[in-house]
Amino acid sequence: MVEFFAHEAHHLGYGQILDRKRASFQFSPAEDQAWRFLTAILMEGSATFLITGHETLAELHTMPEFPAYLAKVPELLPAMQDVLRRALAGPLPDEDYDQATSAFLGMGYHAAGAKVLSVIHEKRGLKGVMEVLADPRLILGRYNECASPGFRFDPQLASRVAQMGKRQGKQEGASLRFGW
Repeated sequence: MVEFFAHEAHHLGYGQILDRKRASFQFSPAEDQAWRFLTAILMEGSATFLITGHETLAELHTMPEFPAYLAKVPELLPAMQDVLRRALAGPLPDEDYDQATSAFLGMGYHAAGAKVLSVIHEKRGLKGVMEVLADPRLILGRYNECASPGFRFDPQLASRVAQMGKRQGKQEGASLRFGW
C-alpha cells in the first residue's frame, strides 16, 4: 500500500518538474507529441523502476501482473521507436496516435520505461537514470550507449529526439536540477 502512494506521489512531483522543463523549450506540434509520449514512458517507467521495483527489474518479476508486460518489451521498444518516428513526421492525428500507442496501454508504458531505465542504471547507476529523467530527450541515446547486443534505437532518431525544442542560434538554458 505504501508503494502505491509513493508511486502516485512520484507522478505528482515529477509531473511538475516535467512541466517546467517543457516550458523551457519551443516545440513544434510534432515535437510536442513526441515529448508527451516520451514523458509518459518516463513517468510510468521511473515510478515503476525506482519505487515499485526498488531499482531492479527482478522485484517487478515477482508481481502478478507485471511479468507478462515485461515479456512484451522486445515488441514495445520497436513500437516506441515507431511512435516517435511517426510523431516527429506528423504530428499524428488523434485517432492514429491512439492506435500507434495502443500497445502501451495497461502496463506497457511502465514496462518499456522500466526496462530502458534499468539498462541505463546497470551501466551508469542512479546518476545516469537521473540525467535522463532531468532531460527526457536523452533517453534513446543513453539507452543505446548502455544496451548490450540486441535492440537499439535508430541513432538518427535518437539524435533528432535529443535536439527537440532547439532552434537555430538559440542556446539551451541552464540544466534542470532535481531537488533530491
